[in-house]
Amino acid sequence: MLPWPLCGKPLASPRVEVRRKPFLLYATAYLGMGLDDEAFVSLLQACEERSGFLVTLKVDPMYDTLRDDPRFADLLRCAGLGP
Repeated sequence: MLPWPLCGKPLASPRVEVRRKPFLLYATAYLGMGLDDEAFVSLLQACEERSGFLVTLKVDPMYDTLRDDPRFADLLRCAGLGP
């Protein structure tokens, strides 16, 4: 076995950058423009990413326009907030 300095450089683990898309921010913009279908797509993507901000889905008045849509119940279940 070679002494440490003669072995060469230790293997460095490659740095992996994970850049998340701001799906919740997109959803907010879509809601502001009245594009509920696009907002649902972005919210479901945020749910799949396990965004921590989804905990406000039940109480945030921003989502009031979506609450009557059957997809909202699916979204709550995805976020772990529904029955």
